Amino acid sequence: RDTRSRCPCRTAVRAALRSLPDIDRQLLVLKHTEHWTYRQLADHLGVSLHTIEYRLLQARKRLRRELLATSVVEAGA
Repeated sequence: RDTRSRCPCRTAVRAALRSLPDIDRQLLVLKHTEHWTYRQLADHLGVSLHTIEYRLLQARKRLRRELLATSVVEAGA
């Protein structure tokens, strides 16, 4: 029996991801689930590596804020 889908943290992350803008969600999923490189992401979107770095940084910040709002991530972590 698979208990992963019932994990409160996993559920919270999924909900937080759904609340993000599409581009943020796409970047985070491709980078952290599909393991795309920064170069692959840049080529896919037709932007520079610097732009990908910045967009991922901002996407992670937004995801963290969403998770903090649901008290899943501790403020000091």
